[in-house]
Amino acid sequence: GNSINREKIQELREFMEAQPLVLSHGDMHLGNLLYSPGDRKGLIDFEFSGYSYPALDVAMLVMTSSMTTRTRRRGGC
Repeated sequence: GNSINREKIQELREFMEAQPLVLSHGDMHLGNLLYSPGDRKGLIDFEFSGYSYPALDVAMLVMTSSMTTRTRRRGGC
């Protein structure tokens, strides 16, 4: 039950704290990705950029990729 969840949370916290801080986008979701067939790809909206853990941008993108824009803007993550 909860003891396993707390142990896993502590393991994750320790793992994250051992990672270096890197320049991070801070608001990674599909609406901030620019892509088209071919070689042109990019990111927009760097309002929340700063130093953070590398996995957070990936986690945010995965977490929000199935949300509608309306849900995401209401804080649905």
